[in-house]
Amino acid sequence: DAEVRRRLATRATPPGIAASNGGTEVGEEELTVLNALAAEPSHIDRVVETSRLPTPSVAAALLSLELKGLVRQLPGQLYIRL
Repeated sequence: DAEVRRRLATRATPPGIAASNGGTEVGEEELTVLNALAAEPSHIDRVVETSRLPTPSVAAALLSLELKGLVRQLPGQLYIRL
């Protein structure tokens, strides 16, 4: 997704974090989860269904993406792509 790559390329890389194309590194599962999210809030169950990944993998990817500033968790297990 071009928008994700653009955002990643413009982010500063914190010390100790590997960089890919000048931005924060995003793993394959994280990218799959990120692509399963939309601009409107999505429940974690919908993300699991859309991504076709196991629930624990989606939960871990969402946490990682949230820490990287690419996803925000909202009340009610809803997530939104930033």
